This record gives sequence, structure tokens and C-alpha cells, in this order.
Amino acid sequence: MGPERFYGLRMNTTHWINEVDPGNSIDIRFVLLSNVCRMHNDARSPVLRAAELRKEVLLLREDVKHRVAQLRHFAGAVTQLEREEYNEISNIIADQEIREENMKFFRESRSEASDLLVQLKEAMATSISNIEDRRCVGRSAS
Repeated sequence: MGPERFYGLRMNTTHWINEVDPGNSIDIRFVLLSNVCRMHNDARSPVLRAAELRKEVLLLREDVKHRVAQLRHFAGAVTQLEREEYNEISNIIADQEIREENMKFFRESRSEASDLLVQLKEAMATSISNIEDRRCVGRSAS
């Protein structure tokens, strides 16, 4: 199952992959790794190098998972801040609407109070006039 099963190995991958026994994909990976090790002047065996690469890949996967978790946490924090800001803005808008309604009610109440005051003045004037008329009528009758 080693490299002795392959027929002329060359550094140019397009040539030597075509010369490999097509029925064994494990051997192709072994040859690829073997050639990578040779290109980088790595004296370690391909099996050892494969184990190291697997370990590196696992570490990279864990790092990616950790970073994805951090991004999700950050996205959650941003979403929470957006919600809080939205709630704060909503409260400000609601407070503003309440203020506007209160001002509208105040203006209407003031207008009604002014109208009632005018009516009260007219009624008082009428009452005073009626009282004076009664006094005059009472004096002329006596």
C-alpha cells in the first residue's frame, strides 16, 4: 500500500496522477502528501505529517467555531442594544405624544374656561341688571 505500487512519480501533479493506479484513492492521497513533504524538504513520514495536518485542521475548526460563537454573541449584543435603543426611542416618542395630547387638552380646556368665564360675566351682568331692575321697580311701587 506504499509508494512502491505507483509507476513513475513526477513532481508535476497532472502527469503523475494519471499514472497512479485509479482503483485506490487512499494511495493517491498518500502520494500527494508524500510529494508535498518532499517539496517542502520535510523528512517526516507522510503518515506522521497527515496526523499533524489533521491536528492542525481540528485546531482550526475549533478556532472557527469559537470565532463564530463570538460573532453570534456580538450579534446578540448588538441586537439587544438595538432593542434597548428602539424601546428608548419608542418611550421618547410616546412621551412626546402624551405631551402633545396634554397640551392639546390644556389648550381646549383653557378655551372652554375662557368661554365659561365670558358666559359667567354675561350671567353676572344679567343678574346685576335684573337685581337693579327689581330695586327700581320696588322703589317705584312704594
